[in-house]
Amino acid sequence: MTSRTSQPLMRLLTLLTLLLVALVMALPVTASAQTQLGSVTIKKLPTSLDTPGVHPVRFELTGGDLAAPLILYSDTDTVRFDDLTPGTYHARELATRTGDVARATSAAFTVAIPDNEGRVDVTAFPKPQPLTLQKSADVSTVVPGSRVTYVLDGSVPLPDTNGQLHRYVLHDALPEGLTPTGDSSLRILVDDRTVPLGAGVDYTVRTENNTVTATLTPAGLERLAAERAEHDDVIVRFAFGVRVSTALQPGTTLTNIGLLYPDGYPEDGDDSVISNEHVLPVTSQSGLVIPILPIFPGSFFPGSSGSSTPGAPGPTAGPTPGDDSLSKDSPTVPGVQATPERPVRSDALASTGASILGTVALGAFLSLIGITFYMRGRRVH
Repeated sequence: MTSRTSQPLMRLLTLLTLLLVALVMALPVTASAQTQLGSVTIKKLPTSLDTPGVHPVRFELTGGDLAAPLILYSDTDTVRFDDLTPGTYHARELATRTGDVARATSAAFTVAIPDNEGRVDVTAFPKPQPLTLQKSADVSTVVPGSRVTYVLDGSVPLPDTNGQLHRYVLHDALPEGLTPTGDSSLRILVDDRTVPLGAGVDYTVRTENNTVTATLTPAGLERLAAERAEHDDVIVRFAFGVRVSTALQPGTTLTNIGLLYPDGYPEDGDDSVISNEHVLPVTSQSGLVIPILPIFPGSFFPGSSGSSTPGAPGPTAGPTPGDDSLSKDSPTVPGVQATPERPVRSDALASTGASILGTVALGAFLSLIGITFYMRGRRVH
């Protein structure tokens, strides 16, 4: 009886022992997990573009094991996300400005817990994402009378707290010698996707005093704000054609810049986003420069005189003093008229050298002309 009674008791003790062992083994894991919880502190850096100041700020955090994005707002320039499990997180700034004011936005960034040095409490100072404008062209050089397409690529500010953009205007004052052709296009570039905008609906283009201006309409601003609210890298691309004047001389350079007026930058104000300085050299039609040949003494044609004065008579041969071979007293054969010897010109060798030099120069000149027409023919075909 005692043996039968002790068996259930032993089983109970065994079960309790196993539970105790499992509990003891679980405690270190729980403590370890608690020590791995970390935090991300984000501090926004001030810039000269912040008309309302660097704060307040609002940031969104995604990634890790978060089921939904975390959003924090602060009246200061700093927010702190706590109780984060190890993992990789993505942070981006959200709008805090309202209305037509300028406000710099921090660039989106990725942070890991723990970081490279094993720290679970990480502090980040995201870089400001300034507005930029890049100017380019579809050619590197131009010739008089040719056509060029200029391109302006502008970045886009974050929409305000109401999800709105209030202004987006592009200016390009053309240098003398360029005339707009009237054709243009404007589109939104989002990653590898292109969103075309409609002329007269989403934007307008006007030309005044040889300055081309593209302005987004309220409809275009709404479409642009919707894309920028969902994506960090959005570009507005404005392309327009110009004609190069035929009066421009090779060696001239066409230099100018573009201007961008987004939210917080009135068109009649002193500030704007300025592009890089773009330079287009003007070259000749063939791209070759034909040198002017110097005038050598003497004619270019064989057998001509070596005189440097056109029309001047050459030296005449005459009796050499002391030479009696051509005297009137020289004996002659009866019945046959004496034929005097042909005088030898003293400048014969010099004349021959000038003639050869002229021939070589003429050949070089004709060869250069032939090469020029050959190169033109190849470009045409």
